[in-house]
Amino acid sequence: MRIIRQGDQRISKILGKREISGKLQYRLSRYALLGQVGERFFVRNVFTGMNAELTAGEWKCLQEVSGSKTDGERLLQNKMEDLVRQGVLLSEEQDELKQFEAVSVILSNLTGTPKGINNYVILPTLACNARCVYCYEMGMPVSTMSLETAERVAEFIARTKSAGEINVTWFGGEPLTARPVISKICALLREKGIGYRSVMVTNATLVTEEVAKEAATNWHVKRVQVSVDGKRKDYEERKLYYAPEKHNYDTLIKAIHHLLDAGVDVILRCNYDGDNLCGMKEFLDEMREEFGNSEKLFLYFGMLYQEQKTEKCIETYRKVFDLRRYLDRTGMHYQKPDRDEFRFKVNYCMADAPGNSIVIHPDGKLNHCEELCAKMEMGSIFEDDFKFTMMSGTKKAHQDCRECPFLPECKPFRRNQCPDWFPYCREFKEIESEYVFEKIATSDTDGMRKEPERKGR
Repeated sequence: MRIIRQGDQRISKILGKREISGKLQYRLSRYALLGQVGERFFVRNVFTGMNAELTAGEWKCLQEVSGSKTDGERLLQNKMEDLVRQGVLLSEEQDELKQFEAVSVILSNLTGTPKGINNYVILPTLACNARCVYCYEMGMPVSTMSLETAERVAEFIARTKSAGEINVTWFGGEPLTARPVISKICALLREKGIGYRSVMVTNATLVTEEVAKEAATNWHVKRVQVSVDGKRKDYEERKLYYAPEKHNYDTLIKAIHHLLDAGVDVILRCNYDGDNLCGMKEFLDEMREEFGNSEKLFLYFGMLYQEQKTEKCIETYRKVFDLRRYLDRTGMHYQKPDRDEFRFKVNYCMADAPGNSIVIHPDGKLNHCEELCAKMEMGSIFEDDFKFTMMSGTKKAHQDCRECPFLPECKPFRRNQCPDWFPYCREFKEIESEYVFEKIATSDTDGMRKEPERKGR
């Protein structure tokens, strides 16, 4: 076994040293995923984060053990100690679900609850200059934060923030329709001596050269996520701007240039379903022709919730990963590269984070999640004695998830509470895993590079 990426060493310390005993029976770990790329064999441990290349002998051993078990004496004779040390093979009495839950609790306790909030998602408005046909906020009352409430937001941040620099995310609606509110809050934060970095989620059609410069300098915006819908025809038919003569595909392209010129990273969220995906490659080619392979331009694909609820989403996901492979070949950047070191996450997202993230709505109400779930509300900025309320019922795996090999990546919260859970999540992860093995093989500079032949478990 040749380790390509080390797992989280904190997990190894918690679970203790693993050695083969000739008296025990061993089985393949539920969280050990096997993949073959060409003539090379790989394993990744979803729990610990370890990636490794296997020898032909180790691969054969794991194929034989898959779905059955083998005795420790045989493993010792065949020098398979590394498979046990890395948690690929486990003694049959070990309960992996209990181990996962124990590690989650211990690492959560070690991390502790932060003293104060360091991540604020602010919705200055729920108004928008578009009428996206798939918008999950459709039908919700439209409101915009007053400048008086903006002052109270700055006061709330000042008394609840953690030590050091904080992170602010501007969300909406379309946040730039409330530009004065953003400017007001940022000015007040500077007056109070509060250091902050911010990001923004926007359709970008209100971004002029002046707005881009203000965002980069006065609002401290480092990254902007821009929602797009593919090529011009699909984009304009799905966005349905109120003033299409002013806000359209051409406006979008200019806005991206303004942001890049201002030194802001731009991430294009490509919203898709089975209908517009066929034109997405043409859109990618247009972006590459327009912006080259800019080191500050990234993109990713986001399936619409409506599509995720249908069985056809599986085939749609397969097509998306073909687009991911196309991006890899052309050198375009998919999101930002992951760090080499793997760190086990005790939470799925900000909603189940241990007390350090919060959403502020235009009326000052507070929430765990920008998806606007009423069950996630927890007071308002006007409460002088505000206390962060943790989400409950999120630590135990759902009955349907207890045997899932991807549980450590997903976390119990997603099935138990998260509004973006969808019924074909495991099938999606299996498709993704196939792609991940290809990426491991092609990015592994120590191994032989070969044209991948896709296989996997």
